[in-house]
Formats: sequence, structure tokens, C-alpha cells
Amino acid sequence: MLDQSSARPAFFSRSMRRHWRVLASVIVIGLLAAASYVGINTAQYSSTSTVFLEPLAGNPYSPATPSSRPEQLAALTTEAGLVYTDAVVDLATGIGTTLGFDLGSTIRDKVVTQVPSNSQVVQITYTENSPELAQAGSQALAEAYLQYRRERATRVVEAQSELSDQQLESISALLNQASEALNAAIAAGNAGEAEALDLEQQVILYANQLAQVRLDQTDAATTSIRPGDIISPAPLPPVRDGVHPLLIGAGILAMAVLLGIALTLIRERTDKRIHDRDDLSAAGVSPFLGAVSRGSGPADESARENYHRLTNSLHQFISLPDGALMVAGVSGMTPAWEVAAGIADTLAEAGAPVTLVLATAEAPHDLDSSAPGFTDLLSGRCQPTEARRIGVRVSENVTILGPGTQVERLESLVWDPSLETVFRDLCSTGLVLVVGPSVNTALGGVLARESAAILLVVEEDRSTLAEVLVARETLDQDRTTIVGGVLLTRERGKHRSSVNGSIFNLWGHKSDTPPHPEQTEAAAQHSSHT
Repeated sequence: MLDQSSARPAFFSRSMRRHWRVLASVIVIGLLAAASYVGINTAQYSSTSTVFLEPLAGNPYSPATPSSRPEQLAALTTEAGLVYTDAVVDLATGIGTTLGFDLGSTIRDKVVTQVPSNSQVVQITYTENSPELAQAGSQALAEAYLQYRRERATRVVEAQSELSDQQLESISALLNQASEALNAAIAAGNAGEAEALDLEQQVILYANQLAQVRLDQTDAATTSIRPGDIISPAPLPPVRDGVHPLLIGAGILAMAVLLGIALTLIRERTDKRIHDRDDLSAAGVSPFLGAVSRGSGPADESARENYHRLTNSLHQFISLPDGALMVAGVSGMTPAWEVAAGIADTLAEAGAPVTLVLATAEAPHDLDSSAPGFTDLLSGRCQPTEARRIGVRVSENVTILGPGTQVERLESLVWDPSLETVFRDLCSTGLVLVVGPSVNTALGGVLARESAAILLVVEEDRSTLAEVLVARETLDQDRTTIVGGVLLTRERGKHRSSVNGSIFNLWGHKSDTPPHPEQTEAAAQHSSHT
């Protein structure tokens, strides 16, 4: 089982290193969001003027308002609502223009009124993009509101006075008529007592009404039209409203960073792929023999250096086995043949004879499909002891034993006891590298058991932790020695593409050496036998 305590050492730093693009993307998005917020949120300044209201005839808060607090509060709230009316807004706009400020057509959207509890005042708050406009708007609205109350009261008082004058004229005429009728009846002496009493009562009634009208007229003439006072003029705002947009923008950016870190950690926690030697060691594959790049050729000095280091590691950690060394991946998509080709080419440079056995149909090659090979040795069409003779020598020190003519039967043929004889015959001439399929397959398992040891190839960013664990447990159960692990990296910016050609074309090496005469002869014999 995997030791969870060491499976992800330095978890945070590894997460940042592996998935920094996720963090960078979220930070860029957060930076754009913060910049947008700061750009669209301009500075706002608010100024508040306080108006003390006098009860005024013709207005919601008037001398006729009941003395109870609920009734007065309702009247004052109605008074505060008058600030939003077109009449007050138009007056405020004119006052602002007189002061040299253009309050614009949206003044109503920028004003807020409030009636503090247990008070007789209205607070008028105006918000603008500059302190001067905020002060001017609040002051203009306060003055316009008082002017509106005064004008409204004046109109009401004038209307009452005009009505009183009309009533006075009408009642006076009726009183004169009633008095003349009463006097005429008394002078004629023919009026009954009831008629005289009725005329006398009319005269008294009209006289009382006339007195009341004159009293109302006097009250209207003495009515105060003082609307109130601005007890607290609008001040110049010293600071902007709310939190500075830059602070909010910094908060957005900080949240983006935290979100990016969280996503990066989650991505690392859920990522079960093998990325580097630490992951490989954590999966129990040791020793780590090195990392080689996929698709690199001999012209790449860096790639050659990596294969030299890999070969040196093989000598350092193990003595090359007397039997076959299988080179296989942990999945069917892992091109283990690239690693085998690179090792063979490196050993050949040092003068060591190497035989490559293509025990998988996945490995690309240019060998004649009708020529005998590995499957023909296992099927009995060729003698197992002829393995060395039918191999194709592609260079002075490298021989390839192709898959043969019965590749489709490979999975059943590997169970033949002659497999051990084939490997023994090949090993008599030097190192044998068996290019096999994934060790997690039945074919790979059989080849691994018959090989002296196995070199496990793990592909960077593609092979998963589960695949490596299954491969290791399978090999442990079969008691197959793992000489070490190789990480097959891929060059950044390059994508996987199918490769046609021989196994040495894949590594970048193609020998012009013609096939060995013995192989040509064996091929001819095989064709005749077939």
C-alpha cells in the first residue's frame, strides 16, 4: 500500500509548482475584476443639511396638526417626501445654477431625506462625485424646500383672504336685506308677531356670521408664513463615502489569490498522475534511475546525456542480469520501446553487444513481416536455439529480433516452455532487452516472470498512481525483480503523434548496415517451410 505520509511531500510547494497556471489564471481574473471595480466606482461625497420646520398653514405639518406624536411624525414624514417633488427639484436646480453649479437632471436620484425620532427637523443628504457639488446640492435643496413651503402657505393664506372677502360681501348684502325687511314691517305696523320675530332672528344670524368672517379675515391677515430655518447648513464633505475602491479592489485580488491557491491545492489533491521522481518513489518504485525525453534523437545532446546517465545508473544500482532485462511500461500507451532503443544505442556506442526482442505489436519497426521472429521461435516453426541466427543485425553491436509472422498469437505462444530457451540462447551473446507490453497485461506478466529483471517505464503526466501501484504489486506477487524506474518525460509544446519506421528511427538512429547473411538465409528457409 502507498504510504500516505510520504506520497505528497512538500504538498503546498509541489501544488504551486505543478499547477501554477491555475493560480495564475485565477489571479489574472481577479486582477481584471478588481481593476473593473475600481474603474466603475468613482468617488462619492455626501453632505447633509438640517431644516427645522415650523407648523405652517397649507402644509402637511400645520397648526391644525394634532399634538400627538404619531400624528406629528406622519405629518413630518410627508413633509420630507415633498423634497422629491418636481416643484422642489426645479427650484433647487435654479438655485444651484445661480450659485454656479450644474446639479443635472438626476438630482432626485441623489437625495435622501430622513426625519430623526422625537424631533421637528428634516435632514436632507445629497451625494455627488465632488465635495463642492454635494455641498451645493444639499444646500440648494434645503433652501428650495423652505421656499416651496413659504410659497404654498402664501397661496393658501391669500386664498383664504379672498374667500373671506367674498363671504363678507355676500353676508353683508343678506344682512342689509334682512334689516330693511324688518324695518319695513315695523313701520307698516301690519306685520304679525311671528313674522317680525323671524325677521329679527335673520338679522341676528347674519350679524353673527359677519362677525365670524371678519374674525377669520383678521386671523388670516396675522398668520405667520415662516416655513422654518436651516439650523445646520450643508458642510463641505472632508472625506469620501464608504470604503475606498482601492481597498475593495485589493480585497477582490486577495480573495482571487486565496481562491487560486485553494483550486491549486484541490487540483493537486485530486491529481493522481505521476509527475516526477518523488511521485515514482512514493509509489514504491525504486531506485529512480533517471528521466529521458520522449521523441528525442541522437542529434539532441541533452537526450544523449540523459541516456548516458541512465546507462550509468543501471551499472551503479545493479549488475546487468545474466538473463533478459524487460523494458515495459505501466500502461498500454507508454512507449517503452523508446527507452529500450536509447539504452541499446548508448550501450552499442560503448561496444557492448545488445539484442532487442520485440515482444509487442505496438513497437514500430521496418522489418519484413514475412521474416521469422520471436513468435516463430515460440510456435516451433523455428528452433528455439536459432534465436541468435534469425535476428537482424542493424549495427555492429545491435541486433533486433522482430515479432515474426504470428503476432496475433503472441499472447498464447508466450506460455510455451521454449520461451526460457529463447532467452537463454540470446543471452549468450550479450545483454538482451525485451521490449514488452504493459506489465499490467497478461502478456506483460508472463514476459516479466521469464525475464531476469524488469525496468519499469512511467510516462510523465500520463501514467497514474493506480497503474504504478498495480504494476508493482503484480511484479511483487510474481517475485520479479524491479531494477528501477525510468520517467519518460515529454518536451513542452509537443504532442503525442504516431511514429512510423523502425525502432531506431524512433530514437533517431538508422543504420545502413544490410541484414546479416544468416538472417537472410533463415528467412528464405522459413518461407520455404511455410
